[in-house]
Amino acid sequence: MSGKYQDMDSSIGTARLDAIEKAVLMWDPSIYHLNILRAHYFRTVDEVISECTSAFPDDLQIRAERILELTMSRLVNQFSQLMLRNRFLHEEDLSCISYHSPSQSPRYSIICSPDGADSRISLSTSGTESPNENYNLAESGIMLDPSELFARDLSDLKAIAHRMIHANRGTMLTHAFVSACLEIVRNDFALAGFNEVSKDEALVVPWDVFGAHMKNWTRATNAAFQVILPRKRWLCNEIFGPSELKETAFGEATGHCVTSLIRFAEAASCRRDTARIIMFPLLSMYETLGDASVGFHHLFGKSSYKFIHEKLELTINTLGETVIRMLPIWLEDLIHENLSNTIESGAGIHYLTRYAMSYISRLVDDHKISLNLLLHDEFSKLEVDRRCGITPLGHKVLFMLSYLRSFLEYKSNYMKEAGMRELFLLNNLHYVLDLVNDSELKSQLGDDWDEDIMLQTDKLLSSYLKRTWSEILCHLSENNSGGKYKVLFAPKSVVRQKLKRFNSAFEAMYNLQSSWKVPNPVLRREIREAVSETIIPVYCSFLERNQLNPSVEKYHLDLAMYTITELKELVFNLFEGNLE
Repeated sequence: MSGKYQDMDSSIGTARLDAIEKAVLMWDPSIYHLNILRAHYFRTVDEVISECTSAFPDDLQIRAERILELTMSRLVNQFSQLMLRNRFLHEEDLSCISYHSPSQSPRYSIICSPDGADSRISLSTSGTESPNENYNLAESGIMLDPSELFARDLSDLKAIAHRMIHANRGTMLTHAFVSACLEIVRNDFALAGFNEVSKDEALVVPWDVFGAHMKNWTRATNAAFQVILPRKRWLCNEIFGPSELKETAFGEATGHCVTSLIRFAEAASCRRDTARIIMFPLLSMYETLGDASVGFHHLFGKSSYKFIHEKLELTINTLGETVIRMLPIWLEDLIHENLSNTIESGAGIHYLTRYAMSYISRLVDDHKISLNLLLHDEFSKLEVDRRCGITPLGHKVLFMLSYLRSFLEYKSNYMKEAGMRELFLLNNLHYVLDLVNDSELKSQLGDDWDEDIMLQTDKLLSSYLKRTWSEILCHLSENNSGGKYKVLFAPKSVVRQKLKRFNSAFEAMYNLQSSWKVPNPVLRREIREAVSETIIPVYCSFLERNQLNPSVEKYHLDLAMYTITELKELVFNLFEGNLE
């Protein structure tokens, strides 16, 4: 402290303090927008700080400190107003938020033009373990606030902060910054749709309510780490400059935001909902929080806020473990909770086959990177031939497909008509086969995964032909008369009876299977050709052989209801059904 008033007459000090106090009391925030008056006030503040930190006589020192406190109080109030009137998060910001898998997690850095005119958030790939000091929001295209109002307010915020720190009122400044930021973050979270929920409440609210909370949490978390926190870090560095207060101010202003997101994720991992409804949301939360942790480490630095760092990592691990625990029973829950007691007619594709495969495809398409990382350790302990290219997730999917096939086989046992069970399984297995080969699933299951399905479909086709059309052909065989006729040609009565029985059996089978459906055109053609190759040669041989039979008059062969051409046409009209 200088002592320029220490040795002077107290009247001089009193007069000087009177003038300073009058200048402070004359300040009217309502005319703050007038640049010339604002500049004059800042000059007055500088004078107050200079004068009131000088050494006054003892009887005036208390008054000088009181005037300084009054000045700082008015200054900090103006600081709070400036902070709160600039809302940094807008609806258009939320539409710009991107979603990254953990392997593509952004690294947050903030770069700006030297004059500070263009301030934007940048998501780069060069992350660090400690906060970047050059916070200037650039490359992502998310503007902090390009308005002239914000540029002026930012200048004044920095001016006020500089003067308060110079007057040793950094604690008061930090408190004002933290209070304003907490209110702004609460409003930002509300805009993103997230309201903090206690753990006790999270465990008891109905799923439809909690599921909506989870979606809003994901939105708010992405907003926090892609927009809200980087902007607060940038703003904190701009306002506090080189002061050591900025780390404390940033941590206190944003720590509650991070811990509230972590607490909600902890509560979500403790829910007791079925795997069917909660596994996908939990997996999305795991990915979102894992992605966010990269930004958190960059913004806060590993050396600071160790407790929050550890809590964040623990919560991410807990979410991952919960997902892995649910994965084996997920498809089982999915099927059982959507299972109807009705049996679909027509041997077509079961609705749960479509339903289950759509979810399996979504699981692989959207989350393959995360799940392969989560399953890596478990998979590495298994004795699996990895040369075929199967992945950890692919190994789990194989178990899911095996369970689905077991379910289909169980459902097929309710089908009593001959051949319908086999056709039902053929339809469903081919649907799975085609969907896998035309999707990302193929890359996870490796090269040899479909060999078992192809072998199974061949067996099913053979069984189908044997139980249906081969049974009909027994009416045309030479040995169905009990072995009585061992001569070259059968009697005409036997030939006539054979034709009648074949006609009747074929008509019944054709009428039954005309309503059956094979949606896949390739499979439909394959089955038709197999039926034709089973029936036509035997039927043709029967007619040709008995045309040479001297005991059979021509009119007896006219009992054949179908010509060979007609029979082929009928076979190739099968399995149209009511295609889905």
